[in-house]
Amino acid sequence: MDIGKIVSKAIKEARWLSIEYLNQQNDMTHYWCAIKKIIPEEKKLIVDTFNVVMADDKGHGLLRDIHIRMSGIRKAWVLEHTTYDQDPGLIAAIEDNPGDYEWLDFDRYNQHLITYLKECIRLDSVPYQKKSVLIDGIDLDELQKPVDGKYSLSQKQIGIMAERIEKLAKQDRHRRFQKTELALNELAIETKKGRFIVAHRKLMFDPGERALVLDSETMFNYEFLADKNDAFRHNLHNYLDIETESFTELYQREPERAKDMLAEVLPARKERLDDRPYFVDIVRNQNQRVFENLDVIAKHKQEGTLSKPLNAFFGNMDTSKRGGKRKFDIVVTDSKINVDQLRVIYNALKYPVTYVQGPPGTGKTHSITNLLISAFFNGQTVLVSSNNNKPIDDILKKTHVLKSKDKPIPLPILRLGNNESVLNTLNELKRVRKTYQHFKAQDEKLTRIGLSNRDKMSDLNTMIEDYEKKISLEEEIDVLKSMKETLHDEFHLSLKIDSLLEAKTTEYKKIERITDEDVHAHVVKADH
Repeated sequence: MDIGKIVSKAIKEARWLSIEYLNQQNDMTHYWCAIKKIIPEEKKLIVDTFNVVMADDKGHGLLRDIHIRMSGIRKAWVLEHTTYDQDPGLIAAIEDNPGDYEWLDFDRYNQHLITYLKECIRLDSVPYQKKSVLIDGIDLDELQKPVDGKYSLSQKQIGIMAERIEKLAKQDRHRRFQKTELALNELAIETKKGRFIVAHRKLMFDPGERALVLDSETMFNYEFLADKNDAFRHNLHNYLDIETESFTELYQREPERAKDMLAEVLPARKERLDDRPYFVDIVRNQNQRVFENLDVIAKHKQEGTLSKPLNAFFGNMDTSKRGGKRKFDIVVTDSKINVDQLRVIYNALKYPVTYVQGPPGTGKTHSITNLLISAFFNGQTVLVSSNNNKPIDDILKKTHVLKSKDKPIPLPILRLGNNESVLNTLNELKRVRKTYQHFKAQDEKLTRIGLSNRDKMSDLNTMIEDYEKKISLEEEIDVLKSMKETLHDEFHLSLKIDSLLEAKTTEYKKIERITDEDVHAHVVKADH
């Protein structure tokens, strides 16, 4: 058990820890704690502690500003359904003095991104309701309008909440890829196939304040499972004549109007609206393989062994090692290519990582094929991978169109994958070897062709660089104009922005507009 990582997670998320602690009398104790401050030179934590066994209406069971040794923590678990008011200076002190807190293993850079991705994946999974949760004596109507965001609990209620949270924490430890969320229903539809929780708000427990804390943000479920077996899936879109996002926006502005809109269609379905406030457990199953891969990425990040694409993803690329002023031979299969596709090829050859995104039909596969050809002419090797066989096969077919004197050009491309693909590749290698084993390369002719195209390729590099520069300047100009509108009352800043705008606009106008027709005149075909 990595105690440092667990303690760090609790700090980052402002959650209570459940710990087993060996005190100075050598007794093993068990209680909850919320980390308030840290004494780095002594490796000590200043915490508020909560012991439900000792708790009573007089505040017993809760101790403030207790000093505990990091080395004394034998086991620790983050209590996901808890919260506390954390001093913003706590995390700031750790981030500003990382050397003093190395023992804490507080890698904010890695964990923020990984935690964000995990949360996105978690919320992308379709939830279901495990059961309704009842806590005697809670006025649910009053819970919806708490004082300072908190609803005070009696001693009995605190005991019930503490027991439930310990139980959920234990479940989460044993079911790593299933997460349960305590929530308060805001809007549900009662159907023949079960309850569809449309809107809810998260609930957290703060033992330090002896209170429940209701999240200010309403969460919406566009889809909801009837049960854990995924036998039936409710879909909010099926109840609406407007876009789902438009409905959620309306609900946040005018909840009663949104409810009326939904209520109109329910009688015909023999269903009814339920906007009573009650506790629910909302469960989400998570993709085990994806989460395991994210944990591996986090480990590589910590060890400094990330690949170049992942380093770029974390914003940690060494810009000093970028392509510099080197020129590249951009060679394509045909002239059906535009300046943006050429820009993709150029950047992929120049930089360690290039991301390309676009809807179907925008030429991504065509660009990858031309990138493969260009990489070959620049002496670079390429691995093409996909979670789908079709794009790989499409790219392979496109490379087979290259011919010289009506004969196919055998490029050094191997199609790998399943056993059948590997066998076909081996047979193709045997065929190529047999066909071309006595072939003599015309080196002088190849050199002459290369030299004749050098000027074209150099000019094409220059044109793409200018095109890139013009796009970059256009974006900078737009940003400066937006800043000027925002800061129109700041006279001195406006003058500086005007000066920058003038300089950028002048530079922008000096660069000629580059069209697809301009670059076509300089494109070199692979079989030319």
